[in-house]
Amino acid sequence: MTRVTTLVLGIEEGKSFYAQDTKIVISKIKSPTVYEVEVQGPITKQFVVTDRSLVTVSTNPLVQLGVGKNQTKSTARVLISAPENVKLLREELYEEGSNGG
Repeated sequence: MTRVTTLVLGIEEGKSFYAQDTKIVISKIKSPTVYEVEVQGPITKQFVVTDRSLVTVSTNPLVQLGVGKNQTKSTARVLISAPENVKLLREELYEEGSNGG
């Protein structure tokens, strides 16, 4: 059985994070309980994430998103649920690592 971990990140609209090598962009913060993401890959997909349930945005690896507490108009509180072996990185850290930094 795969162990799952949960992480909450505050991410501004237009910024992104990575689950392994999949880029996930916070495309729009609609309200304190709703935001939209764009999952970039061979096929780019859009998802609406609410505080009502987790949304599966990637199946390989299994990554689910939700809304954390205290979201604001400018910062999404992104609740990320993923297997513990999935590397989760903010955009800056991912790009720093891919540049040998």
